[in-house]
Amino acid sequence: MDQLELREAQLFRLLSECFGKDRIIPKARISLVCGGNLPRLPEDQQIGYHEWVTGYRCLFTVINADDQPRLVVEFFSGFTKSIDPHEAERQRFLPSVLRIQKILYLTISDEEFSALLSPEEDVSLWQLIECKLGDELEAL
Repeated sequence: MDQLELREAQLFRLLSECFGKDRIIPKARISLVCGGNLPRLPEDQQIGYHEWVTGYRCLFTVINADDQPRLVVEFFSGFTKSIDPHEAERQRFLPSVLRIQKILYLTISDEEFSALLSPEEDVSLWQLIECKLGDELEAL
């Protein structure tokens, strides 16, 4: 496994506190997350999909007690400052692939992550997850 950057390691620690270290898989290939059965996307989304799928790794995947992927967690702050082609490609494919596989997808912005780490803020990762995913949490 590749080494984690500082903020990735910090997020891993927070996820481990919520779900348990054994339920967090760092940098899993999307093919593993999908159980080897990559979904077919609508025709208008096919361009570039095969190339993306062969190399993409999800930052963190949360599995359930049956070792089934239930949640993918990644950093994403939008395109307010600049458009990163890799981010654009990820946002084009990943949400659709995970939705088809019935795997939840959570993105955490830089601002949200700073609030999670700040001692002055009174917000936990679980509160953020509940706020963003709401009723979908039953799948976890």
